[in-house]
Amino acid sequence: MASTSRDRVTIDLRGIGPSVRAAASARRLHVAAYARLALAEASNRPAAPSLPASPIERADAVVKVTLRLDTIDAELLLLGAAQVGLSYGGFVGRLLRGTSLPAPLAD
Repeated sequence: MASTSRDRVTIDLRGIGPSVRAAASARRLHVAAYARLALAEASNRPAAPSLPASPIERADAVVKVTLRLDTIDAELLLLGAAQVGLSYGGFVGRLLRGTSLPAPLAD
């Protein structure tokens, strides 16, 4: 029976990660799309088409990103963003672009 929600799976690549990423990249696919194709082929079922990996086309687009951080790094992110009054995304975005951060908020 088909599920109406999106099923999610975490795969431990056990050392084949670099070759999987290279193969996905060669086909201009994200690793998730590449894995879907492999699973569909293994189950003898056609996979739904997926879009190739490409940069975000609109400069003003907002995209949700999930990060896995060590506990100390997550705490530094939370404290740093709060200290200057920015959202987590705004804080990280400024760090990535090398844009100066606002002055710390008064206590």
